[in-house]
Amino acid sequence: MACLALLKTRFGIMYIKVSDGIAQLKGGLKMDNQIEIGRVKRDDQVDIILRRGEYMGKEYYDLREYLTAESFQGFTKRGIRVPVSVWPDLDELFTKVKKSV
Repeated sequence: MACLALLKTRFGIMYIKVSDGIAQLKGGLKMDNQIEIGRVKRDDQVDIILRRGEYMGKEYYDLREYLTAESFQGFTKRGIRVPVSVWPDLDELFTKVKKSV
């Protein structure tokens, strides 16, 4: 039997679904107009996904882990959200990393 609970946090409303002793979080921080740009498989359970979206009226790139496991499926806290205006600087850093490898 599953039950649903609401949890109000400073980040917004979180929906917690408890089923068979396993809790799953739904909701949380939401970016509007999300476009998935690409993904890289890290291992059997984790993908790293790059998305572009809008949050609170500002455009961002979001690079975050997506977990697919029996206990949880969804985006994790492991990642970074960067304003679009800062991305060229990060791209320059990535280029330096590529050259150093």
